[in-house]
Amino acid sequence: MVATKQTTLRLGEDVLAQLEYLQMIARKSQAALVADLISVYYHAVRVEAFGSNPALVDDPTLLKNGGTIITVEEQRALRTVRNRLAGEWGQGR
Repeated sequence: MVATKQTTLRLGEDVLAQLEYLQMIARKSQAALVADLISVYYHAVRVEAFGSNPALVDDPTLLKNGGTIITVEEQRALRTVRNRLAGEWGQGR
């Protein structure tokens, strides 16, 4: 059984147009597409943050394990993934 939660997002016209485009080519609902995109982003950040230090994966103090700490590695990974993807998108225009 998959748990779901109703969520409301306010998206700008450009983002909605991009979402509709992706929805058409992926042949998925907007909800399924957003879930896929979040999953891809999440996994990219996790690999970037913990790929070089596997010991962090099981640390119970980390936010992802129910704790309250966001590591420097996670913060750096988020910036790295965002900047890497933004750079690739800028080149593809």
